[in-house]
Formats: sequence, structure tokens, C-alpha cells
Amino acid sequence: MSGVGSRGLISYFVTSCFILSWNFISLTLNIVVLFSLILTVGMIVDDAIVVSEYADRKMADGHELQIAFSGSSN
Repeated sequence: MSGVGSRGLISYFVTSCFILSWNFISLTLNIVVLFSLILTVGMIVDDAIVVSEYADRKMADGHELQIAFSGSSN
């Protein structure tokens, strides 16, 4: 999995889950809550990109897929 592909995949799935969750929320949100949600989603996406790129580097070094991802998420 290339770096650009993993970033795109992670961004797509996290964003789509975030947007789909709005269907289940019936609360009014102010600007502070929206800012905190955007900040949280950005941190989650950034952490997921770091883990997937580290696992990609470990796979390039010759590790298997399962070992690369389990070792990079610690």
C-alpha cells in the first residue's frame, strides 16, 4: 500500500463515518463543539496515517502484513 493510497483511504473512511454519524445526532451544535469535533477527527486521521505509513515501511523491510501492523500500532 503506497503512502498516498493509505492517506486517501484513511481520510475517506474516517470522513465518511463522521458524516454518516450526523444522521443519528439530533442535537444543535455551536461553533466550539464543531471546532472540537474537527480537531478530534484531524488527530484521528493523522494517527492513522502515521501507523499505516510505519507499517508500510516495515513491510518494505520484509515483514509480513500481520506482523507489520501489529508492531506499528504499539
